[in-house]
Amino acid sequence: MKLNILFFLTIAQFCFAQVWVNSLEEAKKLAKATNQFIILDFNATWCQPCKVMETEFWYNKQYKNTLDKFIIVSVDIDRSKDITQWYNVVSIPNIKLLDVNGDVIYETLGFNNADSFNRELNDFPETSENLYENLNFKNKKSPTDEELINLATSYQILLQKSKNNARNIFFRLSNNFFDKCIKKTSNINYKETSELGKFFNLVLTDSGQKVVKKLDISTISDENKPFANYILAKANYLENNKEEAEKNIAEIQKQGVEQWIYAAKKLKEKYTK
Repeated sequence: MKLNILFFLTIAQFCFAQVWVNSLEEAKKLAKATNQFIILDFNATWCQPCKVMETEFWYNKQYKNTLDKFIIVSVDIDRSKDITQWYNVVSIPNIKLLDVNGDVIYETLGFNNADSFNRELNDFPETSENLYENLNFKNKKSPTDEELINLATSYQILLQKSKNNARNIFFRLSNNFFDKCIKKTSNINYKETSELGKFFNLVLTDSGQKVVKKLDISTISDENKPFANYILAKANYLENNKEEAEKNIAEIQKQGVEQWIYAAKKLKEKYTK
C-alpha cells in the first residue's frame, strides 16, 4: 500500500524531527523495532480544525513526552486515498491508534483541544511490551489455545500499565481473546485459566464485588488455586474485606508456590500500609 505520508518524530525547532516515508509498511517496521503504537492523523490542507490541532498539539513541545510514545503518521486524505478508504475515513480530523499489524485499537473523530487529546493519548503505555510477539499467530485463521491465552495476557499487561479509557480498551481486548479460548478449547486447564484471566481483569479494573460474588474457589483445580486465591484476596481488599483477604493469602501460603507467596506478600503490603 503506497502512500504519500508524513512521519513525525522530532523537529529541531519544536523538539521534533520530520521524516518522509512512502508506505505504511515502513511505519510498521519502525513500530515493531521500537515496540511502539502507531497513530494515523487523517487531515487535509483545507481542514481548518486539522491546522489548529497541528499548531496546538502535534507541533507543540509542551506535549513532547506524550507524542514521543508513538510513531505518528500524517495522512492527507486527498493525496492518500487508498489508506483513507482502507480505514473508512469519511470526515476529519480523524485520529486512529494502531498496533503493528495496522489494526485499530482506539480512534477519535472531530476536533479535540490539545489538553484533552493529550490526556487521552497519555493514558496509553509507552511500550507495547510483548504484544507484537503474541500478535503473530502461526496460523492466523486458527490460532492455538496457547496463542489466544498469550495474546489475552499481553493485553492484560497493557491494561495494568494504562489509565482511564485506555485501560477499558485493553480490558475488552483481553476479555475478547480469553473468551475465544474458552469457546474454542477442549482443554479444561486452558478454559479454567481463561476464566480466571477474566476474573483478574475485573479486579484490575476495580470490580472486586463481582469477583467476590462469582469466583468459587471450591471449583478450581489445585494447580490454579494459588492464582484464584490471589484474585480473591485482591477483590476482598478492594471491597474492604480484610479478614477474608488474609484468609486467601493464608491459603496461598499453605499451597507453597513460591511465586504466588511472594505476590501475595506484596499484595498484603500494598493494602495494609
